[in-house]
Amino acid sequence: LAKKWITDDNAMVIITAPEKAGVTLPSDEKIMSILKDVQSKDIKAYEDKVSDKPLLATKPAPGKVIEEKESKDMGTTTWKLANGATIILKPTDYKNDEIIFDAYSFGGTSLYSDKDYITASNAAQIVDNAGLGEFNSTTLQKLLAGKIANVSPYINDIQEGFNGSCSPKDIETMMQMLYLYFTNPNKNENDFKAYIEQQRAFLQNRSSSPDAAFQDTVKATMGQYNYRSLPMTEGKLQEINLNRAYEIYRERFHDAGAFTFVFVGNFKPETLKPYIEMYIGSLPANNLPTSFKDLGIAPPKGKVEKTVLKGVEPKSSVSVKLTGPFVYNRKNRNDLNVLMQLVSIKLREQLREEKSGVYGVRATPSMNHYPKESFEITIGFGCAPENVEMLIKTAWEEIDKIKQNGCDDKDLLKLKETAIRSRETDSKENRFWLSAITQNSINKENLSELSEFNKYVESLKSEDFKRLANQYFTKENMAKFVMNPVK
Repeated sequence: LAKKWITDDNAMVIITAPEKAGVTLPSDEKIMSILKDVQSKDIKAYEDKVSDKPLLATKPAPGKVIEEKESKDMGTTTWKLANGATIILKPTDYKNDEIIFDAYSFGGTSLYSDKDYITASNAAQIVDNAGLGEFNSTTLQKLLAGKIANVSPYINDIQEGFNGSCSPKDIETMMQMLYLYFTNPNKNENDFKAYIEQQRAFLQNRSSSPDAAFQDTVKATMGQYNYRSLPMTEGKLQEINLNRAYEIYRERFHDAGAFTFVFVGNFKPETLKPYIEMYIGSLPANNLPTSFKDLGIAPPKGKVEKTVLKGVEPKSSVSVKLTGPFVYNRKNRNDLNVLMQLVSIKLREQLREEKSGVYGVRATPSMNHYPKESFEITIGFGCAPENVEMLIKTAWEEIDKIKQNGCDDKDLLKLKETAIRSRETDSKENRFWLSAITQNSINKENLSELSEFNKYVESLKSEDFKRLANQYFTKENMAKFVMNPVK
């Protein structure tokens, strides 16, 4: 069929190019010569070479579980390995074909100078794009064909770790990948160059986006123009050094004893135990204390206003941020979350339904435990330029009503029903438990407190919302950002 359909007299060549000075298109003659040149070549059929080597040639000598604790109320089991690593397990029957895991330790890019920051913040992605052991990214992908197993490393501001998942039948493959990410990550110059070019293309496309410019302005301002809060640029790609990236990666992942691993899904602890002892228990560890550095990056105090002029469409973007200190515990997080749910309801009713001024409005909280306990509230929406100030004023009027009157009975009932229903649905998802257990471990909290959530929700009263709105919506530290089109 290919020979019948593709002939010398039925082809069309279409070339697209930007209409600007300096761009020269090939002539018809040049195009025809290219086609004839290709047709005259002796091109051999592609041969897909798949290695018959195993992912891990020699299995490591296993370590041992030396401590075990069980929480029957929460359905979790915690193991301590001889090399210091902590393992938390929660078997579930929510999905037959899913096991997911997280791993973390403290440190991250905070331990490196600004000179190394760009390299450190890209190190995990560079390694992730280069394959494992004897396999580069392409051969690894072929080796894993037909298997459901993935592992990805990360390094963020204060932590490093892994995310991964597999089907129960491929658990050993996932564990071998994890072992190799610790002990033998592949280093490949071609994959590194491909990663840099991928990032370059992404940044080139992003640079033309008004929304990206707006987001960059917000981030830089809220970080008080600290080097690490400034936007990534094509020029900064030149700062990424392949050899240094691998040095940093090995420094962050050289001590398995500093890591906590959380596994959730369809498994039995006794079935998982041999794999954990072999592929985590065998990892090197020096059992030295690890932590992050507080670099002092904090949002600005007082009131800040920034206007960005970008784009030509008659559309503005608004982002208002309130920040301040926060006592980080489960009760306070629940309080701020439920307050913002009420704020979201009232702003949606007024700004979208009553005023018809926005397509959507966001009212979201963020609570940070490390490196300093703090909160950030964000109210954001898009609207017509002429409606910016009116809609901001309307938003504050709705918040002031909550500060004066609390929450009415109708909204209180809606909030309670939604919160309890959402928790009931979430608690039947592996992802919910993975996040809850991991964050509980990071924050050194008691996981059994999760069972008190419904009781907390039922106890909420109108006065609680009044008190919380007056506590958090003070305008003491407020930043207002507006993006308007270029006139």
